[in-house]
Amino acid sequence: MARVIEQWVRVTLRTAWGLTEQQMPDSWKNSLWLDQARRVELQPDLAVRNLGRWSLVGDVKYKILPTTARNTGANRNDIYQMLAYLTATGLTDGVLIYAGTEGNDEVITVGPTQQKIRVISLDLSAKNSRSLLIEKLDSAIATAPIR
Repeated sequence: MARVIEQWVRVTLRTAWGLTEQQMPDSWKNSLWLDQARRVELQPDLAVRNLGRWSLVGDVKYKILPTTARNTGANRNDIYQMLAYLTATGLTDGVLIYAGTEGNDEVITVGPTQQKIRVISLDLSAKNSRSLLIEKLDSAIATAPIR
C-alpha cells in the first residue's frame, strides 16, 4: 500500500505543477548518492530535478504522524533520512509527508546549517485529500523553485 500512496502523491504533484516524468520520475535509482565514492545510494520518493539542478526533495510515509505527550512530530529515523537527502542534493528545505490521518504539521530546523524539514500530515480519508496535498505542498515550499 505504501508504494500506491507514494505514486498517488507523485502523480498528483506532477500533474498540479506541470512537471514531466523526466523532471519528477517515479524512481531516482542511480541518480543520487550521499558519498563521493557512490557507495551510499539514496532514493527519495519525491524529487524534482531540472536542467541538472535539484529543486525539491521529499519522502512519503504511509503511517500516522505520532502525537503523544513526548512526541508530536516526525519519527527520528525519518528525519535522519530527510537530512541525508538534503545533504546529497545541497538543498536547504525538504518535505516529509505522513499520509494517514490528520496530525500537526511542523517545521524542523536543523542545527547550525539551518536546513528545514517541513513535516506535513495528510488525511487520506478526506474527500478533498488531493487538493489538501497540493495546497499544503504549495504553501510549504512557496520559496522553493519547483519548475
